[in-house]
Amino acid sequence: MKSYRIITLLVVLLFLFTSCGDQEVCCFIPPVEETPVEETPLDPRLEFIGIYDCDKSTNSDFQFSQQIEVFVQLDSLNEENISINGILVPIDSTGVFGPDFINNLSTNYFVEFKGDSIRIENFGSIPNGIVAPCFIRGVRR
Repeated sequence: MKSYRIITLLVVLLFLFTSCGDQEVCCFIPPVEETPVEETPLDPRLEFIGIYDCDKSTNSDFQFSQQIEVFVQLDSLNEENISINGILVPIDSTGVFGPDFINNLSTNYFVEFKGDSIRIENFGSIPNGIVAPCFIRGVRR
């Protein structure tokens, strides 16, 4: 009698496992519907992030220029800003800002990213109406 129950149980289990069609999952488990994975759009600022080896000069022909490093990082508090050597700059998706004043700084900035290069021009105001220009250009490491 005991073997009859075991055989009956095995036959029922065998029937359950082999009776599944192509569209069904065995053992009466309902099929799981696949939910489409939404791709999050990439942050356009990511292509500007990095360390740039730059030349800094007080004239636009870069004669007598000085070698500097420019660090470009994301601003985690604002999705429009990037940090360029600690100065928060609102950059658009094409990589351009300005020319305009940033926050309460008395310096007029222009920032442009093209491929792996950066160009920064700023014109700081000095008392008595004098403007001190600064030109920076460089490439990402």
